[in-house]
Amino acid sequence: MSTSDLMVAVVLASATLPAFIFSAFIGAIADNFSRRRVMFAGRCLMAVASAMLTAFAALSFVDPWMILGFSFLVASGAALNDPAWQASVSDIVDRRDVPAAVTLLSVGFNTVRTVGLALGGIVVASFGLLTAFALTTLSYLVPLVTIWRCKWKVRTSPLLREPMSTANFDGLRFMAMSSAIKAVTASRTLFGQASIAILALLPLIVRDQLRGGPLAYGSLMAVRGPCIATKQ
Repeated sequence: MSTSDLMVAVVLASATLPAFIFSAFIGAIADNFSRRRVMFAGRCLMAVASAMLTAFAALSFVDPWMILGFSFLVASGAALNDPAWQASVSDIVDRRDVPAAVTLLSVGFNTVRTVGLALGGIVVASFGLLTAFALTTLSYLVPLVTIWRCKWKVRTSPLLREPMSTANFDGLRFMAMSSAIKAVTASRTLFGQASIAILALLPLIVRDQLRGGPLAYGSLMAVRGPCIATKQ
């Protein structure tokens, strides 16, 4: 839709900025409110935004700015969901099973990040963008229904609910005092700075330099998954 390098790169920015901006605040929300409800709200936002984008695509009423807006909304839903989802592992399984559960989640996440991107390229190349949008919306609805139907017991805390400002300050102070967290934050920042330019402009590289299409783009994105998993 656009030949502008800036517009193509901003798509990635719209998909990553919500996690960068909101994660600290949403982490405090996940600790102070029902994690299941926070997850449900985040998943609802993702499903609704994706469904609206699919509807506009079906009506052939899509432009770059609309894609940027809906990408930001979907990413905002993911930013709302992810901290509560990750913290809920300790609520769902016994304490002794937490390491195995976290490992299983990481394996599943990295597998989907590899296989899913390649399949996405195949779907777009074979059936078109509308089918890809529709399947994406369906993929958001499945966990939404699962969260709605499943209820798990949450261990109550004797501590009073912290004000949001205090919770955020305590989180930042804890990070500043933890050498392990600071080391991980530094390494992730350096890795992101070094790799983000290639990822942001990869669609243009595939189209203009490699003369490829959705299948080539999906394959290159799929290769990125194992590289990040190896780093982790």
